Amino acid sequence: MREEAQAALEFIAGKAVTNLVVALPVVATAEWSDAEVLARLQAGEIRIQEAAVHAAGERGLTNAVPVLTGLLDDEDERLRGAVCGALATLRAGAPAVARRLTVEPSARIRRAAVAVLLAVHDAATLRLVQELLGHARWQAREAAAATLAAWGDRSQALGLVPLLSDESEAVQVAAARGLAVLRHPATEAALRERLPAVADPVKVSILEALGALGSRAAVPAMVAFVKGTNDVVGVAAAKALRSIEHEAIVPAFREIIFKVSYWQLETRVEVLRQLRERGDDGLADRMVQFVTEKVVPPPPMGLGPMYDSVEARMEALRYLQRFGRPEHGARLWDRLTEVVPVEMRPLLAETLTKLTGRRYQPLPDQNYRRYFVESLGPPPWPPTPVPGVQLEQPPGQPRREQQ
Repeated sequence: MREEAQAALEFIAGKAVTNLVVALPVVATAEWSDAEVLARLQAGEIRIQEAAVHAAGERGLTNAVPVLTGLLDDEDERLRGAVCGALATLRAGAPAVARRLTVEPSARIRRAAVAVLLAVHDAATLRLVQELLGHARWQAREAAAATLAAWGDRSQALGLVPLLSDESEAVQVAAARGLAVLRHPATEAALRERLPAVADPVKVSILEALGALGSRAAVPAMVAFVKGTNDVVGVAAAKALRSIEHEAIVPAFREIIFKVSYWQLETRVEVLRQLRERGDDGLADRMVQFVTEKVVPPPPMGLGPMYDSVEARMEALRYLQRFGRPEHGARLWDRLTEVVPVEMRPLLAETLTKLTGRRYQPLPDQNYRRYFVESLGPPPWPPTPVPGVQLEQPPGQPRREQQ
């Protein structure tokens, strides 16, 4: 060991390496016997100990489980993570891991501990997880909810319903996500009841669960969120509606794109996407406006209307590719009076090509080197022509030079 340390010091001196971990050689465990692996689980040097933990898991040394479970209380977080990985491989140590969940401060190690419980996956472990649902520490309840969600037994969903009213927001989110995975029909009423009263992060998870359940009864509430000013919740509600067929959805979505609000930027992208996916084919004229006009009203204290987001304009172009006609392609070309963002140009060229039957190609921006002090004069070459695409050059004709 002294020789390795001396070699590390020489490496640092010769290479000016400031990170000692880079200088330390990798611990080779292939030549260790099983007995040596077991002995080195309690080594004084942390990297030797960690290497022994990995080796015990890889070799399937079940007689190392008592020592490994004892290391769950080590102060080194990385070592505790390695121990959880080894126990998951060995599918052992669930009681000690469940106990550790009641005191573990690290979210990363709690996730690794959940993986151990899922790997063991027997009746005794399930009882331990169910007991953790009522533990005093919210971290233990959150981990238990995540474990039940991944357990794969739909009947366990009912045990998560009381956690929707937990005092911890994180536990409520974990419970709602679990119900989204398990999709038990008997939980729909509880989810709808809690939806109005919870915080926004919990609303997002409950909406996901209601969407997974295909809850038609929740459609009015979802539509109200889509029309609201909270963009995060609005996006979640719109995504939840994707798997539901209901007569109120398309009219509400149409209202969103005709009564544009500054507060619905991301929600509108999802609405435009779903109108195309649902086959609502009467909106091509409005989609041309989304691409070519400043349809978004100004924000508070703003100076004037704005173009919609690049993502929304691209969704409008995808709609036109599916439902547009040649006259819509002509309108796009005539009404675009500014260069569109570079991200839009390939899709714009593709859309114009499809609608008009003439091949268009996107144009790159004219870039030039910038310095800390720039000239106040015009750039050394002309800017990209409006709207950022052009007809393809016929073969044999000189191509437009790019600087």
